Amino acid sequence: MQKDPPFVVWLTGLSGSGKTTLAKKLYTFLQRKRIPSVIVDGDEVRKTISQDLGFSKRDIGKNHRRVRSLVTSHLTKGKNVIVSIISPSARVRATARKKFPRFVEIFCDCPVSVCMRRDPKGHYRNVKNGTMKNFIGIHSIYEKPKNPELILHTNRENPMQSLKKIKEILKKRCYI
Repeated sequence: MQKDPPFVVWLTGLSGSGKTTLAKKLYTFLQRKRIPSVIVDGDEVRKTISQDLGFSKRDIGKNHRRVRSLVTSHLTKGKNVIVSIISPSARVRATARKKFPRFVEIFCDCPVSVCMRRDPKGHYRNVKNGTMKNFIGIHSIYEKPKNPELILHTNRENPMQSLKKIKEILKKRCYI
C-alpha cells in the first residue's frame, strides 16, 4: 500500500504515438504492485465529460481544465493518475506541472508518418477524407515538450522497453 502522496504520470504525444498503450501497461504494472491507480485517457474524456467540445484552441483549453479537475478528484481519493492525452501546448502541460507537485511528463515521440500508418482510432483516415478538422499535428501545431522527464521513441522501441524506462524514472523519483 502506498503511503506517500499520489503522483501523476502525464503521457503526451501525437495521436497514435503509443500513449494509451503505455498507460494501460503502466496501470497493469501498478495494479500488480498494489499501487492504487487510474487512467485518465483523452479519448475516453472526449466521449464522456467533454463530448460537447471540438478541437478549437478554446475547446482544447476547456478539455484540459476538465482533465485537470478529474485528475485532482482521483488524487484526493489517494489514487495515482496516469494521464494519456495529446496536450498539444507547452502552456497546458506547464499548468498541469504546477498544479500537481508529484508529476512526471513523458513525451511519446513518434513521427507523424508512423502515427498515420498506425492510426488505431481512424483519426488520420478521417482527416484524409475530410470528416475531421482541426486535427492536432496536421491542421494545428503540437508543441514538442522541451524538458520532459522522459522521452520515449515509440517508433524505435517496443512498449515493454518503454515501460521499463517509465518504471525506472518512477523508481528514481521514489514514487514506486
